[in-house]
Amino acid sequence: MHDRASTCRAWTLAPDAGLRFRLQRSSSPGSETIDRAWKEMCAENERLFDGWFLSVEDWSPPETVNGRPGTGRAASPGLFSCRVERYRRLAVAGSVPECESVRLLALTGVVTARDRGGIEHVLMGLRAAKTRMYGGLWEFAPAGGVDPPGEGQTFDALLLRRVLVRELEEEVGLPAEALGACDPVMVVLNEEARSYDVVMRTKLVVGLEEARRRITGGSWEYERVEWVPVSGVHAFVRDHQLVPQGREMVRVLASDAAGK
Repeated sequence: MHDRASTCRAWTLAPDAGLRFRLQRSSSPGSETIDRAWKEMCAENERLFDGWFLSVEDWSPPETVNGRPGTGRAASPGLFSCRVERYRRLAVAGSVPECESVRLLALTGVVTARDRGGIEHVLMGLRAAKTRMYGGLWEFAPAGGVDPPGEGQTFDALLLRRVLVRELEEEVGLPAEALGACDPVMVVLNEEARSYDVVMRTKLVVGLEEARRRITGGSWEYERVEWVPVSGVHAFVRDHQLVPQGREMVRVLASDAAGK
């Protein structure tokens, strides 16, 4: 049986590693092959939308003083070189050779909150059936592609925070003021999904009970969301199917727990 997790490669970021971003706004040319494949996909899934996204042209992991990525003191930050592309190029990449190199820049939040007893919980979401990939699988929530920066916006870690805030509001219903400090802690390449996920770790400034009260109804992205005790994440992973990159992200929580 094919091990989906084997399609992933992860880089743990040192606390002082940081991330830099380089942007090229000129998109790749289209073609009749791309347009035809996209039209066929839209006929099968009416939710598809051909917006703009950031395609990763190159990823240079951070270097550390002791030469081991993700450990020790960072000597230089990681660098993403990205290009602005149309979503259809990502959607058809599995069937159109000219789009084979497309890789989505995405973000996943590892969002935690403590209950009145001090027990830390992490937010998980069950992906809806008609999402681009992994419908019916669980993931750390929220997650989504990083939109190209708008006019006057700087392409940096603050942009990632804005994406996380937006995803929390749109897909989960938590307001921006509930979000605490955000730190990039990991980068995961999922070749099957053709994506680089920047994992942002954040702890809510409100308690779990308040977070549950503020969460609105479901969205088209998630059929439902659940708060899972961090101590029970491994059992949750054992009993539920996670997206491949999610299994890599479990290590983030494990290292947090080990550091307490």
